[in-house]
Amino acid sequence: MSHPAETSTTHELVRGQTTLGDMELTILTDGPYLADGGAMFGVVPKPLWEKRATPNARNQILMGTNTCLLYTSRCV
Repeated sequence: MSHPAETSTTHELVRGQTTLGDMELTILTDGPYLADGGAMFGVVPKPLWEKRATPNARNQILMGTNTCLLYTSRCV
């Protein structure tokens, strides 16, 4: 897939990490996929949403499958 949202580091599992107090937040990706732009934005007119997510010739936009992992060493 070739899309502006993809970079040379797209293949990496960890997208970002930050520490919040005694917790660590990690954003993980399971990869991109293409979805129908009209279905994703519903009643929002295409001229508005295509500024944010440029569709391909088949009206598909690049989406991501992401997971947030929250780790804390503190027992509750």
